[in-house]
Amino acid sequence: MPPVGRCRPPDNPQPPASEPPSEPRLKSRWYWDPRCPALLVVLVACAPRLAGHALADEQHDREEIEQLLGRRARAIRTGDMKALFKVYTGSPSEVREHVAGDWSAVFRNHRRLQYDSTVRAVGVRGDRALAREWHRLTAETLQSTSVELGVGGADFALVRLPAGWRLSVLRWETPDLRSDVVGCLAGLNEKDETGVLHLVAELRGGQWRPDRYTWWTGAVGWAPPPKRSPDAVRGELLERLETVAEEQYALGKPGWVHVFVQKNGSFWRAAGGTWYDTEKPEQRWPVSEGDVRALRAEAEHDLGDPAAHVRLSDGLQKMGLFAEAVAELEKAMALDPGAVSAETLAAARARLADDPLVQAHRQVRFENALDVGADHPLGLLSALQQHARSEPTNPEVAAALGIELARIAADQEAAQQLRLARSLSRGQPRSETLSLLMDALTQAVDTTPLKPPAAIRSRLFTLRFTPGEEGVLRLMAALERAQHVIYAEFRMPLGGTEVLLFSDQSAFQKYTRAVRGEAVSEITSAYAIGDQIVTYSQPETDDLSAVAHELGHLAARRLTKGQVLPTWFDEGLACCIQRGYWGYEARVQEARLRGQLLTYAQLEAWDLNNDYSLLAYSEVNHLVEFLSRKQGWAAIQALLGKVGEGLSFEQAFGSITGLSPQDFYGVWLREAFAATGAKGAGQ
Repeated sequence: MPPVGRCRPPDNPQPPASEPPSEPRLKSRWYWDPRCPALLVVLVACAPRLAGHALADEQHDREEIEQLLGRRARAIRTGDMKALFKVYTGSPSEVREHVAGDWSAVFRNHRRLQYDSTVRAVGVRGDRALAREWHRLTAETLQSTSVELGVGGADFALVRLPAGWRLSVLRWETPDLRSDVVGCLAGLNEKDETGVLHLVAELRGGQWRPDRYTWWTGAVGWAPPPKRSPDAVRGELLERLETVAEEQYALGKPGWVHVFVQKNGSFWRAAGGTWYDTEKPEQRWPVSEGDVRALRAEAEHDLGDPAAHVRLSDGLQKMGLFAEAVAELEKAMALDPGAVSAETLAAARARLADDPLVQAHRQVRFENALDVGADHPLGLLSALQQHARSEPTNPEVAAALGIELARIAADQEAAQQLRLARSLSRGQPRSETLSLLMDALTQAVDTTPLKPPAAIRSRLFTLRFTPGEEGVLRLMAALERAQHVIYAEFRMPLGGTEVLLFSDQSAFQKYTRAVRGEAVSEITSAYAIGDQIVTYSQPETDDLSAVAHELGHLAARRLTKGQVLPTWFDEGLACCIQRGYWGYEARVQEARLRGQLLTYAQLEAWDLNNDYSLLAYSEVNHLVEFLSRKQGWAAIQALLGKVGEGLSFEQAFGSITGLSPQDFYGVWLREAFAATGAKGAGQ
């Protein structure tokens, strides 16, 4: 179900029966559908003002408009298409095209429709008006399953004819997170096994802006929650969103709320929530949440005042909500065609691509196109299982299948494959490939008792944790956020990744010594080995940076097909992907002014003690970021791909930049700090 608040274009194909009806709107209007990146224009005009027509008083107008919307609601409940047409103005063909297409599928595929609606506000300006309605549409499918098809608000444009008020085909839906929550939970099959729904939402401009959903299999909670009605679950989820925002949201500061809803048998409950900032503190909006809330209240109170909608549009644009801002300008024009200049409307429409929901859905489409390939665990498992059936006596196939099963926490099956591989290879000379596979699978099986016992999975992650561990929700949110950053901003694909979350540093180090042969530094909170990330719960810190950093290493390793990169470049790239090493810009600037930057030879050697480590990570972060600005992230991807094809790093770097890495370091020294005029360490 698409987010409420965005109109489907009038010529869109009929929606699935499970989606809320969407009616066409007015001419000279841009429409955006989160499932379709195109912006469409349709041409409809409101009826001109009737000269000399006696205007009814405001109360009479409101009552007549409420009655009109009441007739529309009755027509929907009874599935009476002719009665539905009668509340609209315009040519019969226009109404049929824009109204019948959406509602006919609903009427055809459902019965016992219930359309509950309330008119919240009416604003009249001469022979034009706007009406704001809140509604809920429920029905039964032909298989007698109760479904909720839509809930939310809508603004209707109306015109007065000699026979009275009529609806135009122009309609704007009101952004409302509850509709998306309903859409997610309403479509669930209660016969499915336990699972977790991950919802990401943003509070911006006084509205919850739903972003995306991710489904995990498994269980976060372990005690069955009390049985609740669907409405109670949705209400609890919305309350969780609001609580997280109230506790952690700084007014005017962007951020996302990650909330998980636990499915345990046939029961659902809100499992928890986490807040993450998405921008630096200094990058705040030029208006506050309070300012925009006040403008919203003013526009609803004076729904028939074009100027109120123009003022709200201006505030929304400053908040970055460009699609909604365009809708407010269109409402002003529906009331008074001269209220908005063509230049103002064109300027607002030109920013539609920057709207957060447009960006989010574009990002999700990109991610969906990347995340499953031939080397994804789902594809590998399927291929290996087919291979095992065709070559049941091949120990290499058995061992390879066991490794993939271990990566998704299918521990018993992995151990069974190890026993099979040993049996099949007994008495036979082992090839180098088989030896490597057997060693990897043996280590995976032998270290299983050291891993956290519980596991949940998404399409890209298998997360192991200890039951009752509070940090699991924060880590899930961190994984999802880092995944989106890597996909959408850096265009770096990920495969299946096993993530181990230990409850404390002691268990973390015990496992580390078992798989690495030695402990890691006490200041290390996470590390990547193979396709595995290992970390431990630290309630006082934000897991996102460390996880994103390690995922950056894994993504780079995939593009290089496991070929080793220079440590300075590998770490600099991972720092960029984690959205910047802590305080790196100021630290590098200070070292530059003091003439204390590390030389290229020092970075290349990467033989650092704790006195230099902060500066080293900061410097390579700055250096790789400078490379991205000069060449673009596509060039860095190409560089990694060339390394994966067999070129040395120096050869690949030269083919992309035309310079050696050391010469590029010199360019960085000259150009990145040109404004400071300070001395550097030299090359």
